[in-house]
Amino acid sequence: MSRQLASRLVSLPYLPFAFIAVQCGGIMTADSGDSSADYAVPPGSMILASGQCPEHVVVDATNVYWTNGQTPCQSGGSNGSVVTCAISGCVGAPVTIASIAGGYAEGLVVDSTSVYWTTGDTVLTCPISGCGAGPTTVASGQVGAGNLAADMTDLYWTADKTIMKCAKSGCGATPTTLADGQVPSGGIAVDTSNVYWTVGYTSGGVMVCAKTGCGDTPTALATGQGLPVDIAVDGTYVYWTTATTVMKCAASGCGGAPATLASGFVGGIGIAVDATSVYWTTGAYGTYGTVMKCALEGCGGSPTTVVSGSALASEVVVDSTSIYWLASTSYSPHSDDDTVMKFTPK
Repeated sequence: MSRQLASRLVSLPYLPFAFIAVQCGGIMTADSGDSSADYAVPPGSMILASGQCPEHVVVDATNVYWTNGQTPCQSGGSNGSVVTCAISGCVGAPVTIASIAGGYAEGLVVDSTSVYWTTGDTVLTCPISGCGAGPTTVASGQVGAGNLAADMTDLYWTADKTIMKCAKSGCGATPTTLADGQVPSGGIAVDTSNVYWTVGYTSGGVMVCAKTGCGDTPTALATGQGLPVDIAVDGTYVYWTTATTVMKCAASGCGGAPATLASGFVGGIGIAVDATSVYWTTGAYGTYGTVMKCALEGCGGSPTTVVSGSALASEVVVDSTSIYWLASTSYSPHSDDDTVMKFTPK
C-alpha cells in the first residue's frame, strides 16, 4: 500500500487486530480478543510472498513485481527495493531486481524489458533481469514523486503539486510539466491520448490533460468526489475509487455527472479494469478486506464479492486469468508481514 493511500485510510475506523499469515495456503489467525477467531486463506487465493512491505504492484505475462517501501517496515528501515516473483508462485524468496539504499521505492510500472519506479525525488529504471550495478536515473529533482503510469515511450507521474512527463530513455532534471497547481491524491493513468489523475482529499475530483500537453490547463472530468483514491482507464471510460464508491465517466467527458457503479462499502482503495469488468479492493485499518468486481456496463448496484475475509487489501492488478493484490496481515499497513496475494479465476 502506498504511503499516499495509507494516509487516506488513517481516518477510517480502527479496530485492534493482530494477524499472522502462513505462506502458501496456511491458516491465518486473527486475534481480536476471541481465541476462536481463526480464518483460512480465502478459497481460491494463495500467498505469493509474505514478510514484505509492499507499496505498488504490477503484473506481466510471467511475473508479478512490487516495490517494497522500506525493510523492515515497523523498525524504520531505510532500504527500498523492487522485487519479483513468478505468477505461479515464488520458488523460495522473491527475487530482488534492485535495492535502493536509503531510498523509498514507490510508484511502479513494467514493460517488456524494464521496470520503472519513483523514490522520493527521482524516477529510476532497471532491466527486469536486474541491475547489480544499480538502477539508472530517468528523471531527478522530482520532489514528492509518487504514483507512476506509462505508455510505449513515456513515463508520467504525480509530484508535489504537478503532473510530469519524461521519455523512458531519460530527461535528466528537465521533464515536461503537464499540469501545475494540482493536489494529486493518489492515482494516475494513461490511454492513447490523455493522462488522468485524481486530486483533492475531502472534495476531490478527476482531471485530464492531453499527453502532448494542455497549456497547463487540465480539464476536470468530475468534481465533488469526496476522497478519490485510485484510477484506471480502458480507452473509452475512466474509473476511480473513493472511500465509499466506484465511479465511471467517459474519457471524453460526462458533463460533470459520473455514474456510480457501486457504493455502500467502507474504504475503497485500489482499482483495475479488463475487457469485461472493473475490480477494486476495500478495507479500513483493523478490518477485513474484500476484492470486488462489477461489469463495465454496470451491475445494478450489486457488485460481486470475489474475495472476502482477506487481510486489509490495497492495490490490485489483473491479468487474463487472475487477480493480484497487496494485503496487510496485521490489519495495519507496514507491519513487516504484509503479503502479495493471488486469486484464480477472476
